[in-house]
Amino acid sequence: MTATVPDVAGRDVAPYDSKRYAEPADYLTFVRRVLRGAGQRVGSADIEALREMAALRDELEGCIFAAVAGLRNDPDLPASWEDIGKALGVTRQQAQRRYGAVGGIRQPGGQPGNWR
Repeated sequence: MTATVPDVAGRDVAPYDSKRYAEPADYLTFVRRVLRGAGQRVGSADIEALREMAALRDELEGCIFAAVAGLRNDPDLPASWEDIGKALGVTRQQAQRRYGAVGGIRQPGGQPGNWR
């Protein structure tokens, strides 16, 4: 029996297993395929399925906020707003304006205007 560990939401999950781990790029390619397939299935379903699919948009936006926060708050090498903007295809200012509420890090003793 494999011991479990709590995840960030407090649910018990199996510990990291290198055999089952997928690199983020591979995993996101898989997710992209699943979403495309879902779109095709919804296209042949009823209107309620479209509402459920549209709800995924909010879920995805929340995931992007969490990813930005994780990158910004990395204790070893926090990502800059410039790097995040480039990854998202927007300017540094646009990235910070949209995602800054969750990913800002204050310099010690700094004021809110001193976020990096």
